[in-house]
Amino acid sequence: MAAGLESVVVGEPEIAGQVRRALNQAESSGTASPMLQRVFSDALQTRRAVRSRTGLGSARPSLIRLALDLASHRITDWPGTRVLLVGTGRYATSCLEALRDRGVAHLTVWSPSGRGDDFALRHGLTVARGQAVAAAAGRVEVIVCCSTSAELLVTPALLDGSCPVTSHVAAQCPVGQAEVQSRRRVIIDLGLPRNVDPHVAHLPGVELLDLAAIKLHAPLQHLAVTDDAQALVREAAAAHADDAVAIGPAVTALRAQVGEALEAEIARVRRRYDAETAEKAEAALRHFAGVLLHRPSVRARELADSGRRDEFLDGLQAVFGIERPA
Repeated sequence: MAAGLESVVVGEPEIAGQVRRALNQAESSGTASPMLQRVFSDALQTRRAVRSRTGLGSARPSLIRLALDLASHRITDWPGTRVLLVGTGRYATSCLEALRDRGVAHLTVWSPSGRGDDFALRHGLTVARGQAVAAAAGRVEVIVCCSTSAELLVTPALLDGSCPVTSHVAAQCPVGQAEVQSRRRVIIDLGLPRNVDPHVAHLPGVELLDLAAIKLHAPLQHLAVTDDAQALVREAAAAHADDAVAIGPAVTALRAQVGEALEAEIARVRRRYDAETAEKAEAALRHFAGVLLHRPSVRARELADSGRRDEFLDGLQAVFGIERPA
């Protein structure tokens, strides 16, 4: 999951941020056990390995460019095309770069979260807000949606001039019905969750390219890296399990060594003392051995869960001469 292999878009980078924030919140509230911290740490480390070794880190930008390629059968003059960009996050920046690479100069940004002014200022764009959003949507030939909003932002009402503009702002659209319905437009939805109401595809002149449609045209070489990524995840999961498994034999060896010393001492006590005294001494010695071994056993699990298994194994070897398990 952290590597994005379970996402709608394979390699989805936003998931790792959600995983990291969940861990930070658990640690802040004191609910993250050493085992959970280890699992999350290994998952995030595996995610980095998957991105660097398989190329899945470029999944989203690749899909953006693929979507623009697919839109090119309708859009033949990108430099003269007007585009509305919905969103201001990392994905929006990737979309903007891909659009400008095609020569698009007429760009307007709409931020449902209200961050459009800052984004527009940084990138030299026109910003749409309030009732101007509907007007902007009616003027452009392409709408690219890449917001993380949980709401449907682009709806038939926004595009056909009937409004309300969004769930936040309601206004009478200033664009005439005839002009809007005669315009040929491409709506590209890269949002997670989806930003565009699928019903917009039924409007005259509108073509919707959502993630499902884009993935159908994804190059096979791009999708094939998933197999390599799955292999890396399996290797990491096995290594994580091995950490815990290797501790077991080491603890068993420690108990066996202490047990041998215990039995030897009990035998010596039986030879030197009467039965009643020897019985009491044996009970005390066995109790003491259990107390003595309890803390190392607990500590072994703690170190294994927090990724410090080797420290425990090295300590046993240095102090007790117990070799690492094969």
